[in-house]
Amino acid sequence: KALDGVVALVLDELHVVDDTARGDQLLLLVERLRARAKVQVLAASATVPDPAALAARYLHEGAVVSAPGKRRVVAHIEPSRSPVALSRRLFEFAEAGLRKVLVFCDKRDEVEILVRALRGRAPFGSAVFAHHGSMAKNARLATEAQFLAAPTAVCVATGTMELGIDIGNIDLVVLNGPPPDLPSLLQRIGRGGRRADGVHVLCLANGVFQAAIFRTLLATQRDGGWHHERPTFRAGVLVQQAISSLHERPSRTIDAAALHRRLPAWLRDEWPVERLETVLARMVERDWLSRPANGRYGLGGKAEALWARGRLHANIEDSAGVAVVDSLTGDTVGHVADASIPAVNLAGRARRVVVASDKRVVTESTGAWDLPNFGGGPPRPTNPALATALLTGATIPVPSLCRLGDGVAFFHGLGTAGGLLAAAVLKAAGAKVIRAGRFAVLLDTVPQNWPRPESVAGALASAHPAMARELDLGAWHKQLPATVQREVVGERARVDLVEAAFLLRPPEAAVADEELWNDAAWA
Repeated sequence: KALDGVVALVLDELHVVDDTARGDQLLLLVERLRARAKVQVLAASATVPDPAALAARYLHEGAVVSAPGKRRVVAHIEPSRSPVALSRRLFEFAEAGLRKVLVFCDKRDEVEILVRALRGRAPFGSAVFAHHGSMAKNARLATEAQFLAAPTAVCVATGTMELGIDIGNIDLVVLNGPPPDLPSLLQRIGRGGRRADGVHVLCLANGVFQAAIFRTLLATQRDGGWHHERPTFRAGVLVQQAISSLHERPSRTIDAAALHRRLPAWLRDEWPVERLETVLARMVERDWLSRPANGRYGLGGKAEALWARGRLHANIEDSAGVAVVDSLTGDTVGHVADASIPAVNLAGRARRVVVASDKRVVTESTGAWDLPNFGGGPPRPTNPALATALLTGATIPVPSLCRLGDGVAFFHGLGTAGGLLAAAVLKAAGAKVIRAGRFAVLLDTVPQNWPRPESVAGALASAHPAMARELDLGAWHKQLPATVQREVVGERARVDLVEAAFLLRPPEAAVADEELWNDAAWA
């Protein structure tokens, strides 16, 4: 009721949640809000592959207003990611007048390693800061304020610095390894050169294939391409929304028809009332809903418990972990995955564990140094369009088989989900799978009989629970009926592309550059 007077809703930086469980939850929340109030919905983002399609998903009848980017990107690709090499290059850039530097890493432990290596060295001295999701909010805010105020400084960050933070003008952006996709590349390099007509970017590659990835991404950015695919709906959101909607209704009950009305119009054909009924019935079996009365469902025991604890409304896995507390101030300075550590490096500072429990570790500043397990989920999945483009940019034919060392690589270009499914197909055919990657499946030997497309469905039926853990399907996916879980994973894996990959045995390619191809097989 508090929202009944809302007249406008702004969805800023919408690309961050689009095609995620949080974005799909947002879709349904916007529909619920529209049902209560006549509200204008606006969306904004600097990195949208298909503005018209995004508008159709979130805005009903949306007018698209766009402006082209004008800044010139001056990129330097370096073949090393070592802290020593980075320190040397930063000194050279600083001598050339580039004094404010923002370094992006994909992993939190990489942030800690680089901050420790750079702090205390000329020309930045102590003005070397860390910024990542395992640091407490107050610590991140302090980093932002100090970095903004410093005339010469380095901030090493994960994607937490990609958007929405005022850190002033950045002279140089450093990418410590390729970003996961084009939107991330654009957001990261877009942090630099905001008061100039160009941005300097230093791209640090760990091997020849990462250097090839950088070249392909930068060329795509220059040419205005994206290598994106149509988003897929994560149906686990329906479980969460069915429970949440109960509390919006005076009767505290819901049925499949009411849930259907809460879907965006473009999603209703894919999720008819009969299909939604199977989801609600499964929720009764799992005690999320109570048995229907007159075709309606009430709140189950599990849902009541989550509601009471205020933990019902998210689509993020609960992974806060163990709190790291400063013994002197009593402040929580961050979180780690477990308490079984003698020391912890956090925000680039070493801490010794004084007292530990399951929920927190009390620490004091010390000279000891150890990297904790920060936890976190799997890396962002790579879609087939991007995977194929990156292999093609590295002059690796797709699809193809090639012999690397004592094994065989099947370069598929199917991306993260498709690669996992292709590996399951090959394993079912008797092949020994060494590694299932987003670009290639590494095999001990090729199966004598190459699998047929019809074998893909059987492999998906057995492999989809394990695959789901790698695909960012949201906290509620495992509460769906097994058949729906399989369908959702299959859509993410693009079963049609995987089946096409097994129509014919791929040709065996001669390895043109063993180092490059080997790097790609293990990427």
